[in-house]
Amino acid sequence: MLGFHPGNLALYEVALSHRSSKEKFLESNERLEYLGDAILGAIIGDYLFKKYPYKTEGYLTEMRSKIVNRQQLNDIAIKMGLRKLTIYDKYNSFLKISQIFGNTLEALVGAVYLDRGYNQTKQFVHKRILVPYIDLEALDAIEMHAPIRPSALALHTAQQRTREKTFLADRGFPTAPFAQAGTFDELWDAVARIGTPSVVKTAAFGYDGKGQRKLEGGEDPAEVWATFDADRAVLEAFIPFERELSVMVARSADGTVVAYDPAENRHRHHILDVSIVPARVSPAVAAEAKIIACQVADALDYHGIMGVEFSTCPMARCW
Repeated sequence: MLGFHPGNLALYEVALSHRSSKEKFLESNERLEYLGDAILGAIIGDYLFKKYPYKTEGYLTEMRSKIVNRQQLNDIAIKMGLRKLTIYDKYNSFLKISQIFGNTLEALVGAVYLDRGYNQTKQFVHKRILVPYIDLEALDAIEMHAPIRPSALALHTAQQRTREKTFLADRGFPTAPFAQAGTFDELWDAVARIGTPSVVKTAAFGYDGKGQRKLEGGEDPAEVWATFDADRAVLEAFIPFERELSVMVARSADGTVVAYDPAENRHRHHILDVSIVPARVSPAVAAEAKIIACQVADALDYHGIMGVEFSTCPMARCW
């Protein structure tokens, strides 16, 4: 699988160890996953930059997103045999269908980097991941001959809360203060920075109130993390809000965009129960929500129909 003899076997044992493993003497692979994610992104970025010298930044970003998106990496990991090698709680039915094997692949890249250095890692990624499992021409051709709507960039951004929030914050859209966490130490640091009350959420797959926990202050981050069923999380400041709104936006390939009147969403037991249209908000708040929704669609170069959710606060601001 590696194409070379590893020097530090302990690193690879950690890379294969998911934190759900019953073998508690093993350190989990979360830190290596974090490192591998960064190294893999750099290697893929370097590869694409040199392979396509005349392509735009947008094209390169989209191609990288197609390669390193969570589902793609998980599929590659399974084909490489990492599903059988990963040490995890095999009695957890959710984990069996989740994307932890892609996380293992990233951790493996991190282990190779620490064990053999950047150049050997670059060779490993090229020979063991890119060449056998990634058909760049096919990825390119798909969009040339049959446009993907929404784009890979839009899907990649929306599939993970940290990417989603970072995308919005980097472009000046209003978001609640947030921080990401991949270990309980990082969660501890995030709580120290964001404060309480706050809400810790799974970075992916959460819905209808699942995969969330409100922190009031005084909780033990180690206990919170140990009982949290996710590899990565995002911590958000708890914002007292009056109501939830959603705005549907339709955007065509030529950039024409239309936003519909905001709907006001009411929930029962964290599940959507009733939507009221038009929402019971002032004309100014409704207009702001529609403007922001259109700007988000433009920023993503979105083609199709999407929904943008907001919370209105006492100061009549949309988040």
